[in-house]
Amino acid sequence: MIGLRNMKIKQLLKQSWEICIKQWKLIAFIIFVAYLPLNLFLEFSPMAQIDISDMQAFIKITQISGFYELLIGSFAGILIILMTKQVMEGKKTSFTELWSSKFNIPTYGRFVWTTLIKNLLIGLLMLLLFIPGLLFAIYWLFAEQIAVLDNEGGINALTKSQAMVKGKWFSFFAFALAGFLVPIIGGLIIVNGQLFLVDHWAFNLLTSFIADLFQAFFIVYLTVGYLKIRKTA
Repeated sequence: MIGLRNMKIKQLLKQSWEICIKQWKLIAFIIFVAYLPLNLFLEFSPMAQIDISDMQAFIKITQISGFYELLIGSFAGILIILMTKQVMEGKKTSFTELWSSKFNIPTYGRFVWTTLIKNLLIGLLMLLLFIPGLLFAIYWLFAEQIAVLDNEGGINALTKSQAMVKGKWFSFFAFALAGFLVPIIGGLIIVNGQLFLVDHWAFNLLTSFIADLFQAFFIVYLTVGYLKIRKTA
């Protein structure tokens, strides 16, 4: 497959940003519906009010958040991937259309299964040594896009993604790093906003929502890159 040599990362970032600006209402609605319950839980549940030094409680909250992300956050990921494809094809789209005519249970199952396997394997590799974990995180960069757009899930999606990246790992690392800087900015907004600015539940929910929007940009960015590469294959 042709990699990134015919595409500039700057152009991919620009196109992804333009899609997010054009579809900001739809993206915001998807994120709001998917993540408001989790953000409310983290803000108001007594279980979530923990001392950061209480490692056992921290691990429990992290597990709850991860479980929610896998089961409910997957809806948002799938819809954003489908939306990006629609926009890149020059088609109009809406939440109703995405949900009723594009989203389906088999796609959801493939996405969840692929994400679960990918995260477990990368997590195990990270425990063994950081470098192998990072290596395969880049190899499997497009696994979710493949699960949604190519109807291939699990190990097949990981294998196909790895075949795309093989021989061009450093190019795709630069590609991923450039896009991941945006969610990092979102994370900094949460940390600085909630720790140093205003300690209020409404502000905390707002900063969490903004951070989720930055994460949505990364999904759009990966999808744009994947579709460009697939088109030139």
